[in-house]
Amino acid sequence: MKIKILFTGIAFVIFSCGSSTEEDAAKRFCECAGDFTTEITKIRENSGEMNRESYNKALTEFKECADPGGELKKMEDAMSPEERKAYAERMQTLVKANCPDIVEAMGMDK
Repeated sequence: MKIKILFTGIAFVIFSCGSSTEEDAAKRFCECAGDFTTEITKIRENSGEMNRESYNKALTEFKECADPGGELKKMEDAMSPEERKAYAERMQTLVKANCPDIVEAMGMDK
């Protein structure tokens, strides 16, 4: 459950960009998620055990790829809870359309 919440938060931060379209944000999420998704798959295959160093490295690279200047996080912080929820739902739909395998691996399809 904690991992699913983390993924949802990461996805939301990535999708909170006002300077690009929602479709572009969804594509960027998919492009940046590769190594991080691999780490998540390893955790699931090993009954929750993880190499913390490898996981943290992949997570950091994912965040830097998706939001290199931290602007997306700033936009997220400025949204109301209702705006966050609505936007996250729209973006999850777009990500599912662009990279369903990543959505499944990250547990965002539940």
